[in-house]
Amino acid sequence: MNEEPSSNENDVLLIQLASAGDVGALAKLYDRHAPLMHSVLTQKLGDASESQDIVHDVFVKLHSKSAMYNPALGKPVAWLLTMARNTAIDKLRKRATHQKYLNKQMER
Repeated sequence: MNEEPSSNENDVLLIQLASAGDVGALAKLYDRHAPLMHSVLTQKLGDASESQDIVHDVFVKLHSKSAMYNPALGKPVAWLLTMARNTAIDKLRKRATHQKYLNKQMER
């Protein structure tokens, strides 16, 4: 009997392949997980366009940081969602800092 690997095992393999420079593996990860990431981010941020930008940013980061993934620390989908959350937080912080700067400039 030939068992098909679980989606988690497939994702681990895809991350390893992406780490080795396989752009096709990165594309498969995107196809598999971008919709969930986009949905979660849109629900939290209320802005589908900004959510799509963040998903794109995550996969750009993934291309260079895929070697950092450690399967012993959690499932690939959890890692990707954590990257999405952290990227969103960073973006919101930058926006808040920029807004504070603009407000100070307007007060002058």
